[in-house]
Amino acid sequence: MMITQDSMQHDADASIGIYTKLEQDIYAKLIDTLKHTRYSKVDKNNALAWQLEQLSKMGVLTESVVSMAAKFTKTSKKSLEHLIKENGIQIVDEVDDDLKHKLHKKVAVSPDIRNTINSMMNQTWKDLDNSVNESLLTRNTQNNAALRAYQGIIKQTTLETVTGLKTHERAFADTVYKWIGAGLSSPLTDKGGHHWSLEGYSRMVIQTTAHQTFNNLRLKRMQDYGTHLAVMTSHPASRPACAYIQGQVVNVVPPGNQYYNDKYDSIYNHGYGKPAGTQGINCGHELIPFIDGVNTNNQPQYDPDEAIAKGKVVQKQRSRERAIRATKKQLAAAQELGDEQGVQHYKSQLANQQKSVRELVKNHDFLARDYSREKVVLGPQKQYNKAKLRLDQRHTLAQIKSGAWGTKVNADKQAPHMKSTHGKGKSYFDDSVDAQKLVDKYTGKGKLIEQKNGFSNRELVTGVKLPGKVITLDGTGLPITGFTIHHSKQRTHVVPYAKKE
Repeated sequence: MMITQDSMQHDADASIGIYTKLEQDIYAKLIDTLKHTRYSKVDKNNALAWQLEQLSKMGVLTESVVSMAAKFTKTSKKSLEHLIKENGIQIVDEVDDDLKHKLHKKVAVSPDIRNTINSMMNQTWKDLDNSVNESLLTRNTQNNAALRAYQGIIKQTTLETVTGLKTHERAFADTVYKWIGAGLSSPLTDKGGHHWSLEGYSRMVIQTTAHQTFNNLRLKRMQDYGTHLAVMTSHPASRPACAYIQGQVVNVVPPGNQYYNDKYDSIYNHGYGKPAGTQGINCGHELIPFIDGVNTNNQPQYDPDEAIAKGKVVQKQRSRERAIRATKKQLAAAQELGDEQGVQHYKSQLANQQKSVRELVKNHDFLARDYSREKVVLGPQKQYNKAKLRLDQRHTLAQIKSGAWGTKVNADKQAPHMKSTHGKGKSYFDDSVDAQKLVDKYTGKGKLIEQKNGFSNRELVTGVKLPGKVITLDGTGLPITGFTIHHSKQRTHVVPYAKKE
């Protein structure tokens, strides 16, 4: 299966999920440790004794936290190697194949490409290791993020109990929720002086790495081939740095470079290389190799000011999704504590937050609800078996193996989607396309389209450019960027697909 922005994000989510799960497990360990006490009832008269009892557990707790972090660290490094190294090599192979056919030549892969892949892996791991892993692996109780949280919960609970502000049970629960809402703190701060949470920082680093791996390797390989122009994909919503050049042909070299083409703008004029610039943190635009006189630019065009305004709405959705994730963590803690008041509070808060997202999406047709961004623990790492197949891929292969789905293309069903025999208003492939070869090559490698009651029989394969046209409802013909395999026992056929912007 070809590497796409979506598949890179899928693998990035798996890596992020490891750190999310680690933070959850650590807080569960802290709660479990604090729940156990020799006192049948804690109040302002014995709260200080309770504090000393809990602080005396720090030695054993330290070893538990370090052990947990060490196990997750090994898993995290393997996940990142897949995201960066394995995917990186495939990205290079795929852009090579594209340029080889467009330019009718083959350029050997330079050692610099391999060095770039290794450099991205080393830098990403260094960032995470220094700021996340070391914050949990250290036995210094003042530097270990988990132990700082443990001490903070104890001290705040004791203070509120001794002063009579709250009962011990209420003070303990509320303090736990406060710390969980903030997350385990890293040593890094943002521009406002606020500390990044370990989970938030790892999310930012990994998402940025996924995007840079995808685009930087493509750009380097393009330069090896002497290709210095690209088409930037376009989206209805965009950050300011991208809004004025998205959907356009752009230089991927700076002005003044010997290969600069003054017919086109440059990504370097729009913050390339900076966090908020084009191709920066959380940028989702793709750069597609462009050969003057060979390619055509088929990207939809959007008004820059409207795209920027819509981009701000997207940021509202992301903010509300973060709030939902935080509330779900607090709800899980309330359930762990057996705090009925807390459970009811966070259930109500969660319902209101989800309603807010629903209304935002309903009121803006360019938004879409993505439940994966609202999950506390992202699931991709659980969806792979030893062969690293997703659940939908395993379902496809199981259907084929059982005979429920056939592997032979039905000529009568395929005919309406071939150029010489296509029906009116039907999308079609050029007659040179062999539908049977597509089924043979890609079955089980695409993504099954999901329905309310489970997986459908339609398998979507993207990132494959084929001759032909996708006919829209208004009769417009779009270039093919993939296809859907319609699986059936005896009526299997393939239908062209174009990504909807």
